[in-house]
Amino acid sequence: MRLTPGEVENKTFRRSFRGYDPPETRSFLAEVSEQIVELASALERLQQENEELIRTVEDYRSRENVIQETLLTVRQLAEQIKSEGRREADLIIREARAAADRQLQQARDQVMRIEEQISDLRLERDSFEDRVRLAAEEHLRLIQSRREEGEVRERLRLLSLRHSTPALARHDGSEQQTAGGRGGTSGGHESA
Repeated sequence: MRLTPGEVENKTFRRSFRGYDPPETRSFLAEVSEQIVELASALERLQQENEELIRTVEDYRSRENVIQETLLTVRQLAEQIKSEGRREADLIIREARAAADRQLQQARDQVMRIEEQISDLRLERDSFEDRVRLAAEEHLRLIQSRREEGEVRERLRLLSLRHSTPALARHDGSEQQTAGGRGGTSGGHESA
């Protein structure tokens, strides 16, 4: 049973022989009542403070839970970002390697094409050189043939001149004989 300050202050005791002094008892009860009032208000204030502290602690606990949940979410998100970053980096690396392989293959193919072109150009050069050499040799043979032909013509001309000069001389002599009264072609043969 809880006592209120009013109950303490208004409490009456039975009187007995040799009992307590009523004014002193009342004075003491009044003091006790005042102290109970003070203690009750202090208790009420402390209870209010306690309730506020409990609410504050609960608020802090709630915030702590929110913070912990946030931290957990942030950690999970960070792990997810790292994982996605790794996957993306792996994908980029794979794509870069594939592109590098393609470029390397294209470069090799181009080198092969260039080497084939060089080989074809060498064959064309060799063929051209052979054709030029053959044409030059043919021209040299033609020039030589013309020189020889010219020399043969010159010899024939000289020979024909040599043969035609006595005939001319004979022919001229027979004309002179005819003009001089000699007759016939036999005279021309004799002088030859």
